[in-house]
Amino acid sequence: MSDSRSPAVAGTFYPSDPVELRQLVTAMLADVDAEPQPAVAAIAPHAGLIYSGACAAHVFKRVAVPPIVVILAPNHSGLWENIGGAAAWSRGEYGTPAGTHSSFAWSGSANWLHTIRLRI
Repeated sequence: MSDSRSPAVAGTFYPSDPVELRQLVTAMLADVDAEPQPAVAAIAPHAGLIYSGACAAHVFKRVAVPPIVVILAPNHSGLWENIGGAAAWSRGEYGTPAGTHSSFAWSGSANWLHTIRLRI
């Protein structure tokens, strides 16, 4: 099955307008004086740009983000039976106001884990 997951809270916790979103993220990243470094993993807050965007900018400004990343997020909706409450999208595209990103399932031993390929 392939479909697109729409942004669930665009316009609430972050701008729904792509230009406004890019400007906000760019400004938050510009406030951080750091050089990206290789990292094996990073944990960033996701409470919404209006609440934790500045903190997330400190994480992403310091990490050299590779072309393929693994995103695990909490399952806020409670739908489906996710191991440990983690959520990932593996059925198609992951929509954001800044564009869509294709995802694909990882077929390793932990088959509940999925990766999302981001075009940054």
